[in-house]
Amino acid sequence: MICLVRARDAAHGWRRIVETAARLGLEVDRERVEVVPADLSVPRFGLSDEAFAELAEKIFQIVHCGARVDWSARFEDLEPTNVGGTIE
Repeated sequence: MICLVRARDAAHGWRRIVETAARLGLEVDRERVEVVPADLSVPRFGLSDEAFAELAEKIFQIVHCGARVDWSARFEDLEPTNVGGTIE
């Protein structure tokens, strides 16, 4: 499984995943998860053309749960992540 994570690098992404899983009482099988630091709000998730193409070659199914939730934000502020990330 490939997991795109808002993170500075893969190590930071792992910490975010592990901390969230622990908070939810879950464990993460590190053998089955590949962390890709990314930003859903920008084209190609902020990845280089090469990294994006490589990712596209590997993926056959997408589960999108990376929404930005802010009830006081305008749609225009939420659109890049919530809509653009899905389209990308």
